[in-house]
Amino acid sequence: NNGSLSLAAARKFVGDHYFHTEMFDLAIPFYKKALATFDEASSLFSAASTNDMLGCAYARKGDKKLARMYFDRSLELNEQIHNRLGVNNTLFNLARLKFSEGDLQEALKFSQASIDGTERASASVTNAKLRSSHFASVSDRFDFHVQLLMEAAEKTGDASYAVRGLQAAESSRARTMLEKLTTLGSLDSIVADADPETLRAEQELLISYNAASDRLANLMDLRDSQEAIDAADREIREIEQKIEQVRSATKQNSPLYTAIRDPQTLDAEEVVKSVTKSNSVLLEYWLGTDKSYLWVIDNAGTRAFTLPDRKTIAQAVSDLREALAAHEPVQGESVESFQARNLDAT
Repeated sequence: NNGSLSLAAARKFVGDHYFHTEMFDLAIPFYKKALATFDEASSLFSAASTNDMLGCAYARKGDKKLARMYFDRSLELNEQIHNRLGVNNTLFNLARLKFSEGDLQEALKFSQASIDGTERASASVTNAKLRSSHFASVSDRFDFHVQLLMEAAEKTGDASYAVRGLQAAESSRARTMLEKLTTLGSLDSIVADADPETLRAEQELLISYNAASDRLANLMDLRDSQEAIDAADREIREIEQKIEQVRSATKQNSPLYTAIRDPQTLDAEEVVKSVTKSNSVLLEYWLGTDKSYLWVIDNAGTRAFTLPDRKTIAQAVSDLREALAAHEPVQGESVESFQARNLDAT
């Protein structure tokens, strides 16, 4: 059995190679052979991941029906084993699939579910390597979610979508800042606001949650008794309740730490009031993979404008910097030479 699973894992690895080189017709047979073994062995974690990759491959080939079938199966398996990272990833893939089908509202529904789940799961990712991979996927999800909201604003004429797009962009920036603080170890001074015992209890509960999720996946893989599986499931739910209780206590007793770890969503109405009082205009921008956006907030409310993609804007900025640098004085250059050079450049 272990030999068969090793062979299946190798086949999935080959499938991944073909997928990432965009040779989807070659990737699919390897994924299917691997999935057959994982299903037979009830290796649910591996089966969920392979179903998700098959969904991605068929989506890239344009076969949306088969893509949806495999994504649905992946979502079902990930929910069974409480694999929150897997659930959020498949929800994101379903959002992209629905967008490719032209169903913007369904795409928004799946995307929002993925974002919400990702935010909840972020605090429980303690492994440094896994956290780095997870955070990279979070950035992609926010990028796509902002795009969906702005597309909805443009197609429906409903300004509330543009406001939600701004809120999503700000949430992404807050998550980026928190991740950088965590990576650099700069949260120490902020953690001082929180009770050490409460933080330790939360960390221990998160470790217990991850361990319990792994046990549940192993029990399912080993086809253990339903009684043992139900007991493991109850343990996970009890730990989830304890985590919420600890975080509730932290929120009440440690406002600074809570504000940094779980930043509040931007209140656009409050921003408009603040800008109106100061007779100012606030400009916010978001550089996206496919499109970028500019929000203008003044006493008239919130307006949004579409800009070129991140790569195009970055190139324009680089060109401008080079042009400005060409007009700067060179060390040892005379005033006459500097003036003549700049006159020629104009």
